[in-house]
Amino acid sequence: MSSQPIVDMTDVSFTYEDGTRALDRLSIVIRPGERVGLIGENGAGKTTLCKHLNGLLHPTDGVVLIDGVDAAKARTSHLARTVGYLFQNPDHQIFRSTVLDEVAFGPKNLGLRDEVVAERVEHYLQITGLSDMTKSPPLMLSLGLRRMVSIASILSMEQRLIILDEPTAWLDYGQAAAAKAAIQGRLASGAAMVLVTHDLQLIAELTDRTVIMSKGRIVADDGTEKILSDTDLLRENGLDPTPLIELASKFFPEEMTAQLWDVTDFLNAVKKKKRREAHPS
Repeated sequence: MSSQPIVDMTDVSFTYEDGTRALDRLSIVIRPGERVGLIGENGAGKTTLCKHLNGLLHPTDGVVLIDGVDAAKARTSHLARTVGYLFQNPDHQIFRSTVLDEVAFGPKNLGLRDEVVAERVEHYLQITGLSDMTKSPPLMLSLGLRRMVSIASILSMEQRLIILDEPTAWLDYGQAAAAKAAIQGRLASGAAMVLVTHDLQLIAELTDRTVIMSKGRIVADDGTEKILSDTDLLRENGLDPTPLIELASKFFPEEMTAQLWDVTDFLNAVKKKKRREAHPS
């Protein structure tokens, strides 16, 4: 793994034109391959932070380096080779006339060979369940399918850092499973990720590090297991632990692990605990 951070934000502050201070002397380092969850109440500054990572916003103070490049001085097209950004609303991202053109747009603009583009597009259409919709106008699809199109479009560019804002919003169970599998496949190839979501179960499944933001600052930054196990910390920052995390923290306060956040594994752990209590050695 490269020693150079993929993201290096130092003392970054950002104030909107209306005077709202959205980031307040924030510093964070993300290294290649890290899977970082970004959580906090609405208005905490999560989206503002993420928009600094691809040049949509520039800091009022401080420096943002993306793979060693000053994001405020780089062209957006240059940053797009490194950073992919999945917007929360897919309609803010989709603009081509067919699903095929939408998914192919990014790889083509990276200057990839036609055969590479075709291979990537076929792969990501297949794993997101869109192979039969290549000629469909994406904006005419259901909201869930539009979300899947936007996910396929981002992943097909295979950037080293992907920023995902509520990637499973509007998806049914099957679509959410396909989306998570597609994302996990990209992460297995070494991509770093920043995942913004209110779904703490998704944080548990996809990340190994979690950052909590509040009022433009980072108030906690640690391993995902440790953050999600601290139910008091979550509540202090306006976050509701999932019912399963609540149960796991009560049944296993000294041995909380991500494995306990899977329903089947949790139930098996409860059975083993009861057997130990019934037959102590």
